[in-house]
Amino acid sequence: MIITRTDCEKILPNRKVLTDFAISKYSDELCGFFSENYKLTLHFRDEISGVIGRQTFFFKTIPEKMSCHKEYTKNMGVFRKEILMYKDILNELSKLVSKQFAPNYFYSITDKFLVLEDMRLKGYKNCKTEYLDFDKMKAALGAIARLHAASIIFEEKKSINGPFRINEQFPEALSEATFSFDETKVRYFWCQIGIRCLEEISVYFSRNVRIASKLRKYFFSEDGFKKFLLPSEKYRNVICHDDLWCNNFIFDDRNDCILVDFQLTRYTPPVCDVLLALHINLDSEVLAQNMNKFLDCYYDFLSYELSLNNISASKVIPKSEFFASAEDFKLPILIECGLYGTNVFLPEHLSLEIVSCAETFNRFYMTDRAFYILKEFHCNAKFRKRYSQVLMPLFEILEKML
Repeated sequence: MIITRTDCEKILPNRKVLTDFAISKYSDELCGFFSENYKLTLHFRDEISGVIGRQTFFFKTIPEKMSCHKEYTKNMGVFRKEILMYKDILNELSKLVSKQFAPNYFYSITDKFLVLEDMRLKGYKNCKTEYLDFDKMKAALGAIARLHAASIIFEEKKSINGPFRINEQFPEALSEATFSFDETKVRYFWCQIGIRCLEEISVYFSRNVRIASKLRKYFFSEDGFKKFLLPSEKYRNVICHDDLWCNNFIFDDRNDCILVDFQLTRYTPPVCDVLLALHINLDSEVLAQNMNKFLDCYYDFLSYELSLNNISASKVIPKSEFFASAEDFKLPILIECGLYGTNVFLPEHLSLEIVSCAETFNRFYMTDRAFYILKEFHCNAKFRKRYSQVLMPLFEILEKML
């Protein structure tokens, strides 16, 4: 019993008396890699009117089916991190912008479960297409801009007596969780085998035998990829979601967008989220033709949200600096997309196979991811095309590096 009757009673508002509760499967599809998702239904009686009712919630637990999956997630710290994001930050930030950008938080127990608003009740659902179309991408950029604007507004309101930065108040929630260069952490092995995977696949995109060594040198350099993971000293930083693949956007019928799964948040320049979302969710031709339009669109959304709080975007993030940051962060973001692609571009049946067996899970996450990726690259034309659209511009940049 992950959740108890006492827990459920704390979720219900005053004057609602719990009569029963139940947990059921939320979806047959794989929704994420570091959690298990369920529907929590609470049955209640109104204490005053006696009316019987029920309410459903999104119920998220740390992976329990395999001990290796559970320990991996605990070692990353991402489940605890997401709980801190919802409990301490997101509900507060949501009050600062024009409309919702994340599900509402109700209750949690650290390292066990998280209870959130069930957004399906408001008509939100995942987009089933391989790529986002122009309108959905604009809607996604709007949600991203609301998150970033709320981060800036929060800081500006707290900066009365001097500069305040949100990562100083919430260091654990905004610490780096995706990449690790500490040999005691599981994500160190994820980085090592991920880079090895990109090295092996580089031969399909370049005849330059030095490409692989260039990639490795940049990734592990203190002035290269490692520096990108830290808050910038040059550009304004915000809370970045940093896991903006299609499953972490949900849309309603009006194309309003909500962001979900805040397990990998970090404190970096906003362009990191924008470029990640664009490169990982758009067809490369659509992106090439509309890159500046999308950057303009995001900046307009950000400016609007800040203006509602009498903050000038041109003062906190000048548009020229935002566009300059898009150039500065292009290489690290493409590397991040290349590494993420080894997870999020896989066909769902393979992803389910990987997380359903301890042997395949350990091989994929700890020792030999290239076995799966190269096999899929050769045999699956859809995977090869989609992954190539991220890898081609990455290796083109590496070609030009000294």
